[in-house]
Amino acid sequence: MRTLGEARLVQICVGMLTVAGTSVAIKIVAVMKGLVLAQQFGVSADLDAFFIAYLLPSFLGDLLAGAIVVALVPLYIRTREQDGTIAAQTFIGNTLVVTTICSIAVAVLLWALLPTLIWMFGASFQKDQLLLASRLFLFLIPVLPLSVISAIFISVLTAQNRLALATLAPGISILVVTAAIYGFATEWGIYSLAVGTTLGLIVQTLVLAIILKGQDFQHRVSLRGLTGPIRSFSRQIVIVAVGGFIINFVDVIDQYSGGILGPGNLSVLNYGNKFAFAVLGPASLAVSTAFFPHMSELVSSRDFAAARRIIKTYSIAILGVTIPVTLLLVVWSPTIVMLLFERSAFTSYDTLQVTAVQRFFLLQIPLHVLGMLFVSLIWSLRVNWVFLLINPICLLLKIWLNPVLTAVYGVSGIGLATSITYGVSCLLLLIAATWLMRREEAHSTVVFEDLAS
Repeated sequence: MRTLGEARLVQICVGMLTVAGTSVAIKIVAVMKGLVLAQQFGVSADLDAFFIAYLLPSFLGDLLAGAIVVALVPLYIRTREQDGTIAAQTFIGNTLVVTTICSIAVAVLLWALLPTLIWMFGASFQKDQLLLASRLFLFLIPVLPLSVISAIFISVLTAQNRLALATLAPGISILVVTAAIYGFATEWGIYSLAVGTTLGLIVQTLVLAIILKGQDFQHRVSLRGLTGPIRSFSRQIVIVAVGGFIINFVDVIDQYSGGILGPGNLSVLNYGNKFAFAVLGPASLAVSTAFFPHMSELVSSRDFAAARRIIKTYSIAILGVTIPVTLLLVVWSPTIVMLLFERSAFTSYDTLQVTAVQRFFLLQIPLHVLGMLFVSLIWSLRVNWVFLLINPICLLLKIWLNPVLTAVYGVSGIGLATSITYGVSCLLLLIAATWLMRREEAHSTVVFEDLAS
């Protein structure tokens, strides 16, 4: 007969496989988009202009969306359990109104700063490229508020334990943008990618709204509700967003570093990190999603011995799986790039360039995935301030490494700098998690002794 510890280990494994399977399906759709993108645009100046125009809307949209899910789900569940369904729906309605207004305000600010922003991130671009990036930006700016609204709907589905629907939602927008490129790239050129990106998010948001409507979910709004859970949500989202902003700025640094290296390098960088991120996405999401609830239960019950056993068991398992997989992917990188991208405008020379970048990005897989295990523990301990210490260290390291390594390896050095940065992050997370666990255990022991006496 299985012990409770063994049963929990099995449950975690099943959860990881379920989330990973759903995420892989999304990544397959994303790879299809990459194939169509490579076939239509290859490594081109127009594609560079799109990436510059898309950089800030997507960065801020992803940042806020991630923070919303982390901050909103527990607050929605607590409100529903303590105050009832109507109060929870009112909380979501108020959140939807407030965050939508704020995100639109930020989008308007970005539009006002457009000339400065485009020039800053496209310093090596020609005048016609900067003009194209400015025009594309206007099509892409709605991405920010749409990402926020969609994240709120995904948070509700997650809180209702409909994880498959919540995980599959991004696939809708990917399908739409792929169809837009395939159907209209010949007539519209790079504008087909910009229009398809925004249209995809519109369709995704509408589908999520329809799903929730079908479940009799009502988005209620009440001014009285603004004084309660909204305040708590606002505090939580600031903490999560600040920490996320710092570490996610690594992507902005990479885009900037690729952009100043000259024409074509930014496209090479973005092709080179696609497959690595396609592998990391499902793996990281599977680990964080599967471990988070179990770690929370164990921390809540103060069973730190069981938490330590689970962490140790799965740390060994994660490294035992990811290290050989990473080595195989590094060896097979030329074949992977050739199969994924080499056709039409994407030449064999482009394959050589992208392969070198991809190999360096792949090196981060073992420690990046392992780091998500420690992240889940820190979330469970509710000490998110730790990320306000670790993330700035990693960002400063990345800012220093990029120019140093690109001087030696060219654009490939950005991938190596990323892998080194996440390796250091994993080490810092391990140190922090170990110290925090010991501190919580010591505190629990003191409390128990006080109660006993």
